[in-house]
Amino acid sequence: ALRSHRRGQGFESPILHFVAGAQAPTWQVMNWTDAAQAKLKEIPFFVRPAVRKRIESLATEANLLTIDETFYEQAKARFGQK
Repeated sequence: ALRSHRRGQGFESPILHFVAGAQAPTWQVMNWTDAAQAKLKEIPFFVRPAVRKRIESLATEANLLTIDETFYEQAKARFGQK
């Protein structure tokens, strides 16, 4: 884990320091099937990164390593519920 260095006035410094004893973040690569990628490309380019990030976080919560067209449609349906 990282923490930012605080200055005397309470401003955040861009310098980050490693906190001893903390677990390092683990990054997981999310795979997309071609069909799911094609569906994602139907979304306007300016919101596509946010949608991709949200769908990947839903897939991570569901312990999935691959996003297929079925999961994409399920995630898309969940967006409408909020």
